Amino acid sequence: MLPADAWSLVPEDFPSGMDPWVQRLVGQAGFKSDEARSYSWAMHLLAQLDDTSIVTAMFGLPSVRRSQSPPAIIDFSAGFIPFSLNATDRRGSSQRARIRFDAPFIEQEGIGYSFGIVIGLQQQREPQEQAASDEQLSPLRIIEGFPVLAEYREIEFAAPPVPLGAASACYARPRSSKRFLGPPWAGGIVIARHSLAGVGYGPGVTVPMLPSGALPVADVDGTTVIDAAILDCGQLPSSVTSLPLASAVAPGQNVTVRAVSGGFAASVLRVNDHPSYYGNLVAHRVFLDTPGHAGDSGSLVSISGPGSDCVGLYMGSTGGPNPEGLAQSMRQVVNYFDIELYD
Repeated sequence: MLPADAWSLVPEDFPSGMDPWVQRLVGQAGFKSDEARSYSWAMHLLAQLDDTSIVTAMFGLPSVRRSQSPPAIIDFSAGFIPFSLNATDRRGSSQRARIRFDAPFIEQEGIGYSFGIVIGLQQQREPQEQAASDEQLSPLRIIEGFPVLAEYREIEFAAPPVPLGAASACYARPRSSKRFLGPPWAGGIVIARHSLAGVGYGPGVTVPMLPSGALPVADVDGTTVIDAAILDCGQLPSSVTSLPLASAVAPGQNVTVRAVSGGFAASVLRVNDHPSYYGNLVAHRVFLDTPGHAGDSGSLVSISGPGSDCVGLYMGSTGGPNPEGLAQSMRQVVNYFDIELYD
């Protein structure tokens, strides 16, 4: 879990000129005081992120400077950044070892923590180049004293090739305002999109289920950004109840993952959030300090404690010796698919 000293990295005051929507969601979410500050600063930093900051952070990676084509940006997140204090540690094709920046950080048990922005990159490179890479992240851009880092993101999805061994998060019903792109459906099951890799991503594709039978895909994002899909299960059971959705999720907040391999607790490290845009051009992600296991893809992530408001769908981990868990924001899923959740 996140060390208690990490909260000292978040300024004691709220950012000046805070957007009204941030103040509104802070009030709706019922955050504790430190969570309210971490959420407000995370959203403030993301709002300050500009092209200069992004390009400067990306070109802090030697491989980006050498590349003939720029890597694709696959996610942004703001909040707590754990990094290794051992210069020999590697995280796949990049590392956060010995991060060199003039920004506050704390240390606990050989792990450093800072507070800032991480930009996830993806680029097709030759296997030998990946293996030989020994680059260190060297942020050259600071926003208001907070670091802006870029790193290659190689997600290790927690799912088998077919969704037979994956998890389902909850039930769903279409809102009355929903526009169906395919045949209409009345009741569905929300799963992780990437668990469809073995059968295909199109509406109508048949998905094997446990203990037997199969269900068709009713709705799915046409890109790879929103990692969610809905299976048509017909009418929902009469025993289902409405599943509350978290108004916002703050860095440092504690969550529970209802994983098939055994539920586990985690702390939120970083988030990306937006008050009105839920389309598939920007990924809304929640990074956790604890990863799950194979087969946990699609598991429900909820706020720990009373209410257990829904946060997202567990996706997988960032890999490497110090992996982080990764979840798809459920707010984006609900608004993109125009659905209501049930449990």
